[in-house]
Amino acid sequence: MKRRLKMVILVTAVLCLFFLWFGLGSGRPSSRKTGRGNMLQETADIIHSLGGKGHVHINNKQYNIEGHAIMQGGNQGSIKVEAGWHEVKNDSQYDTKQQEGLAGEDDNPKQCYLSPLVNSFKNVMTNNGEVNTTKYANSQSELMKLLEMLGTVFSFVTSDAKSKIEILEAYRASEQGEHYATIESMLQYEKDTGIVLDNKKPSGARTLLRLHRALKFIMEFLNRMGKSTSDAKVSTMAYECYHETLANYHVWIVRKAAGMAFYTLPTRKNFLEKLCKEEEDVVLGLVSELADTILPVYEQTEKLYTKFDFHELP
Repeated sequence: MKRRLKMVILVTAVLCLFFLWFGLGSGRPSSRKTGRGNMLQETADIIHSLGGKGHVHINNKQYNIEGHAIMQGGNQGSIKVEAGWHEVKNDSQYDTKQQEGLAGEDDNPKQCYLSPLVNSFKNVMTNNGEVNTTKYANSQSELMKLLEMLGTVFSFVTSDAKSKIEILEAYRASEQGEHYATIESMLQYEKDTGIVLDNKKPSGARTLLRLHRALKFIMEFLNRMGKSTSDAKVSTMAYECYHETLANYHVWIVRKAAGMAFYTLPTRKNFLEKLCKEEEDVVLGLVSELADTILPVYEQTEKLYTKFDFHELP
C-alpha cells in the first residue's frame, strides 16, 4: 500500500512539473525547438529533480537515472517512467559518484561529510567581519555536493545553485574581479555602476541573493535536525523549513511538487547515517555546529542586502 502511494505521488509530481516545464516555462530555454531527443532528456531531468528513482527507456534500452539522466539513440525512441523505489545500481554508462570533495563513503566507513563543511564556513568571514566572495562560493559549492549526496529530492535547490556559483566565480575571475573580493565591495560596485539593474546579464547581487535565500532554508533545516528527537520525521522538518523560507519565492506548482518530493526522504536514522558514519549524538552535534557556523555568514549577508536595499531585486 505504501509503495503504491509513493508511486501515485511521484507520477502526480512528474505530471505537474511536466506541464510547468513545457507549458508555463521554468526559466530554462524552451525545448520546443530542440527536437524530440532533448524533450526526452529534459523529461528525465524533471523526474530526478523530484527525487524519484526510476528508469528511462529509449530504443528499447533501459537506463538508470539518479543524479544523472542517461540518454542514447539520438532523436528517436520513446520514454517510459517506472516509479520504482528500489535501490539504483551502478551503471557502467556513467559514474554515480558525484562527490569529488565529499567522496569516499565506501572506502572509509567512518567518513563524515560534516566536519569539512564546518571548517569551510568558518573561513568565509575575514578578520574584519567581511564575507569573502570566493570562500563563500566555495563553501556553497561543497554544501550543494552534500545535498546531492543526500538525494535528488534537493535538486530544486542544487541545480539552480550550481549555475549561480559559476556566475559569481566568473565575476571574481574577470577584469573587474577586485571589486568582487567581498560581498560588500561587490554590492557597492554594482550599485555605483548600475550593473545590479542590468537586464542583459545576471548581476552578482541578484545571483548571490538566490544563494542567500537557499542558504537560509538549508541552515534552518540543519538547525531543526540538530535539535530533533528520535521520533522526528525528516520529511516533516524539511517540508516545514521549506515553506517558512524558499517557498515564499516559488510559484504554487513548484511549491506543491517540492512538498511532495520531501516525503520521499528517508528515516531520521538513515538520513543521519548518510551525513556522518559516527554515533548519533556526535552527528547531531556536528549538524548543529554546521548550522551555527553558517549563521554569522547568513546574518552578515542579510545586513548587507538591507544596507543596500537589495532584498527585492527581481
